[in-house]
Amino acid sequence: MMHALQAATRLAILASCTLVLGAVAACEPPASPEAPPPPDWARICGRHCAGAPVQVSIGGVHTCVRYAGGAVVCWGLVRGVAEDTLTDPTYGFAYESVEADSPKRAPRLATGILDATDLATGLDYTCVVRGGRGVWCWGSDHTGQTGLGHHAPYTLTSERPAPGHMLPEEVSFDRDHTRIWIHDERVCTDKPRTTIFEGQLHDVDDCAPGHCLIDDGEVYCWDGNDGIARDYSDPAYHCNGEHESGDPATGIDDAVQVSAVAGLACALRASGEVWCWGGNYLTMVGQPPAAGPFAGCDLWADTIVPTPAKVEGLSDIVQIGVAYHRAMVCALRDDGQLLCWGTDDVLGMRTAEPRPWLPRPYPGASDVVAFDLRNGLCVIRQSGEVACDRDFPPFTDEPAGWRYGDLVRIRDLPDLPAEFAYEPDEVPPPDGGLDADGGM
Repeated sequence: MMHALQAATRLAILASCTLVLGAVAACEPPASPEAPPPPDWARICGRHCAGAPVQVSIGGVHTCVRYAGGAVVCWGLVRGVAEDTLTDPTYGFAYESVEADSPKRAPRLATGILDATDLATGLDYTCVVRGGRGVWCWGSDHTGQTGLGHHAPYTLTSERPAPGHMLPEEVSFDRDHTRIWIHDERVCTDKPRTTIFEGQLHDVDDCAPGHCLIDDGEVYCWDGNDGIARDYSDPAYHCNGEHESGDPATGIDDAVQVSAVAGLACALRASGEVWCWGGNYLTMVGQPPAAGPFAGCDLWADTIVPTPAKVEGLSDIVQIGVAYHRAMVCALRDDGQLLCWGTDDVLGMRTAEPRPWLPRPYPGASDVVAFDLRNGLCVIRQSGEVACDRDFPPFTDEPAGWRYGDLVRIRDLPDLPAEFAYEPDEVPPPDGGLDADGGM
């Protein structure tokens, strides 16, 4: 589609030139750029990017994958390389200045990142945990990323790079971190004994930054969606959704992952079940829309599900994800099938199930080992292939028979065999080719 639109634009320019100037040659549009050769990954990241990727993370203007050997490779506008330097100190990146088929969007190794053990992306920045070296980040900091939410004094704001710091920099001197989570402008790490509610300390076992965390199997949420059972006939609670008691969500004591957006949370339980609560007008809670305790209340949706409810039809789930702008929740079953529900347009157009709250197989996603869900969806397949449904690297062509919502293979990623054991070159070649950090 991208290339077809570019061709149409070129024809329009050509017709205009012919009409106005009477000669096509007078304003022949420039030739389309040629796709560059793929990076020499054996020399750039060697054994650190061998085998299949183990994690994919979608940001606002970029996507990154992490390999078991520690390498992080990104495409889009925030790749962690020296050529990604064009920023606006007030509004962040000047996105419009980089053409869709510019090599500046092509996959590159984040400079020096060969030892990452965890990865997370924000709107226009990325953070990783490096083995024994703490948290490192790169990208824009024009809004000041915050920690667990307005309840928490812990924040990375003072430790983040300044705007325009496109190369990875250390942002935490606490080198005991092993996990990091990001949601838009909020950052959360597994820093122990974190204050969330006044007078309470929590270890962070899993986190949906700005919304929820897991501590010892229990889920603690704020944003007026704490999932606690109450007597909503009591005037103190009826038509009042701002409840933050500091108690855990009712009925869940074995959560292993939490995923949340404002007003909606889902927890993956150790049993492999998924339980959700919050706003259900888009059926993302996985329940039929029905009048809830806030029916008839101003400012609150009639269909709120205030306490955790089991999503039927799911078992043996190993990962979950929530995307508000897609109006979709997805769950990965241990046999590789990705199941999703909600009012997402791909589900509506490509599946026959008329009841959007029921989980159904996502098209072309029956061999998945890991995924990430944001405005787009990216999966890592059992073959090691990475495929996404949008925000592709440059020079990506639609495969034959492409349909809206199809997951398309990401080109030019490392494809070294898992047994590849060589270290990358430390000195770039003298011929001006790709340098060791993956830039041009």
